[in-house]
Amino acid sequence: MAKTTHITIVSSPGFTHLVPITEFSKRLEKHHPNFHVTCIVPSLGPPSESSKAYLETLPSNIQTILLPPINKEQLPQGVHPAILIQLTVTHSLPAIHEVLKSRFSKDPLVALVVDLFAFQALEFAKEFKALSYFYFPSSALVLSLLLHALVLIGPTVGAKCSYQGSGVDSIRWSRCPSRSPGWGDRMPFFLVEVARLRLMIRGASREPGANPIISGT
Repeated sequence: MAKTTHITIVSSPGFTHLVPITEFSKRLEKHHPNFHVTCIVPSLGPPSESSKAYLETLPSNIQTILLPPINKEQLPQGVHPAILIQLTVTHSLPAIHEVLKSRFSKDPLVALVVDLFAFQALEFAKEFKALSYFYFPSSALVLSLLLHALVLIGPTVGAKCSYQGSGVDSIRWSRCPSRSPGWGDRMPFFLVEVARLRLMIRGASREPGANPIISGT
């Protein structure tokens, strides 16, 4: 019998984030029956009925751990939903770490795969001597477009953009020399997504390319 290979995935809060990375886990399980996947899910509130029904359909070698909801009083009011998702993951990092320590105190963790909003969890991979990966649910074409959009739009766009805070709403456009005057101080939504993706990939590791990206293609 083949030795069990332990993989952990960390999803972002929300059903639409949970399903793609879990479906990826099902593909791993289908093609590698010796893989055991632990899916850690941060939470902003109780799971929806659709989430619970979906999780009940998963095969036995995919174990789902729903983390306790974070205290909503820790979150700012009236901010972009993306910021709430990011902050939920940030406040869940201690719980994620505890799950990893408890689950893999004896069994070795081979790889840690995270949703892009959960990029901060990649810092635990080094502690457990595990491989680390981003999971990008869209196609390789979309990923390539996002990664190269700022270069395609203009060679200096984004080169000096300031980034302060913990969410997309804090990405400022004012210091970018090639911006259109009509855009004002805030970056257009598409470029916010581009900048967020690039900043996450760079911010998750000091070593370029240290965290490969798994595309949904």
